[in-house]
Amino acid sequence: KMMLGHLSLEEVDEPSHIPSLFTYCMATIASNLWYYHDNPVTWVPEDVKHQLYQYLEERCLVNDAALSAFIPEQPIQDLSDNPDITDFGLFLIPKPVASQFTHLFLNDCINISDNGVGIIASKCQSLKTLALSGCNKITYKAIDYLRLHLPNLHDLDVSECQGIDDKALVSMLKSKIKILNLAECRSIKFEFEGFDSLPVNMTLKSLCLRSIPAVRDFSLGIL
Repeated sequence: KMMLGHLSLEEVDEPSHIPSLFTYCMATIASNLWYYHDNPVTWVPEDVKHQLYQYLEERCLVNDAALSAFIPEQPIQDLSDNPDITDFGLFLIPKPVASQFTHLFLNDCINISDNGVGIIASKCQSLKTLALSGCNKITYKAIDYLRLHLPNLHDLDVSECQGIDDKALVSMLKSKIKILNLAECRSIKFEFEGFDSLPVNMTLKSLCLRSIPAVRDFSLGIL
């Protein structure tokens, strides 16, 4: 028997068509996440915390409170398609947990802005892969944070981010990034004078420019 706040979890034999008590408890917790944000659950065994978080993740129910209370300690984190995650939620991730991230996926987390990326850059020093596809609130400022604070970041996906423009592209090309996805970043025009200051020996190995209207032969010559 195990206690979670005011909930009791027990192993019971039930017909397969009846939701288990454990599943019922997870559904209850999911609808009251802010209670657990205000009442830390650090005493919950890691395996139970992992099951709770997996339940939320599978249903795209991860929000700021879940990041604070239930996010597991593991290097690969896929938080994609959770629109309730905000910059504040990234701030709430415990630093010992965030410092272990090597791969972080935040695709279509539409409320992540430059400030949230700045928080990632300050907390996730081991990060090698970051995916922000569809995060339209990020701009060149977010890219500057990554370039200045995450020297080990080698794989970046900012596809479909309409705030990514020429200034952001120049900042990315000056970084140590090796794999860069800019597909459908339609604000890139290849008109920024900063292209003249690009280093001769860039580390970039793979670049996706699919569905960018401004891409023409002379644009590729700039790179």
